[in-house]
Amino acid sequence: MFFRLRRRVRWQRGPFIERNEPKDSLHGHPAAERIRDLETRYDLAALKARSRLRTYLENLYLLDLLEAAHRGWTGSYGEAAIGIDAGCKNFFYAFGLFRFLERFRKHGTRKTTLTGYEIDAFRVYTDLRSRADHARGYASFLPGARFVAGDFLDAPGPAVLVTAFFPFVTETPHLSWGLPLDLLQPEAFFRHALGILAPGGVLVTAAQGAKEFDAHLAILRRLRVDPALAGKFESPILSFKNERYVVRVER
Repeated sequence: MFFRLRRRVRWQRGPFIERNEPKDSLHGHPAAERIRDLETRYDLAALKARSRLRTYLENLYLLDLLEAAHRGWTGSYGEAAIGIDAGCKNFFYAFGLFRFLERFRKHGTRKTTLTGYEIDAFRVYTDLRSRADHARGYASFLPGARFVAGDFLDAPGPAVLVTAFFPFVTETPHLSWGLPLDLLQPEAFFRHALGILAPGGVLVTAAQGAKEFDAHLAILRRLRVDPALAGKFESPILSFKNERYVVRVER
């Protein structure tokens, strides 16, 4: 009921601008060397200057995850580095994902584009701004990045990189977030993600907990798709209560 109401009301107050926090504590972080490496290779200065510490760490963590997911991959993101992120929530990691796309495109080609889709875009946060407000704020200072308040199943292709970080593929987490059961379509979700991949494109998904990971793999088996990589992911940058896993599929 509340999901349907949120979609009708479409609460918005304008793009959220995050207040910066000092990052001095990172000098003593256990993963300080890895952090410096990622900062240098992905040019994170702009994000570092205008983000909360947790947001910055989450973007570093995402880059660490993406690099792990691409281990052994020798391709590039082609002449037009077009990325689509499914279920992007408030898109707090847009900067890191955008920079990753930029790094792996062919030099001298067209600009990078990244689109994040979120079907539950109008959930209201404690600051009385919606997810959409936050997402548009995080995407606002990235040329070529945009947020769509809509269903990923309507996303057009082709894309060279499709990402889905912790999509709901089982009932319990889906329902716990107040989403109608008729929106739980994990097989259609994966089929569409694979269908919009350009030749040579990559699908990266992340799962939280062994049950969700096993569900990811079971869906791919039903679709007769063999992952190029699938396994547990751990990062020295951030730790979480539940185990996390990554899957990479290549077209």
